[in-house]
Amino acid sequence: MRRANFEEDWQDVAAAWRLRPDTIYLNHGSFGPPPAPVRAARRAWQDALDEQPMDFFVRQFEPAWFDARRRLATFVNCVADDMIFVENATAGMNLVADGFRSGPGDEVLLTDHEYGAVERIWRRAADAVGAKLAIARLPLPISSVGEVLEAIFSRVTVQTRLLIVSHITSPTAIILPVEAICRA
Repeated sequence: MRRANFEEDWQDVAAAWRLRPDTIYLNHGSFGPPPAPVRAARRAWQDALDEQPMDFFVRQFEPAWFDARRRLATFVNCVADDMIFVENATAGMNLVADGFRSGPGDEVLLTDHEYGAVERIWRRAADAVGAKLAIARLPLPISSVGEVLEAIFSRVTVQTRLLIVSHITSPTAIILPVEAICRA
């Protein structure tokens, strides 16, 4: 078995970003810069728009948008018509919060590893209708899927109407077992 050279691996990853050499950048939630391939693709789209705006918006944009949605739906194994694109995760969470029907006595459950903006979104939504925001405290360190399930589902009550769980947590970058959580 070949032992990985972690420093070389990280140098390869770091090379995909244009950050100052003296910078270690960990905030990819709020203001995360894109890696080089994403910057190049973004630049190509911007160039196509700038070269002929009418052609871009009238002939290119919509077919490309539908193709991207279809390809993403295939990747995540869902129906394309059940997906929408949003500017960012916070905008998407606001859409869900604004459209989710809850009322007095209902409960929305989050973990204590949730992104701060998401917690604020759901606190606002719950307060607006008299619902309650509940927080499931995850253990640290996490040593098993069962621990995560226990921490979350021990907080579920008959009033719980919605569970919000990030796949990769914002403050800790822990990958939560969303498949097991969804099954449970």
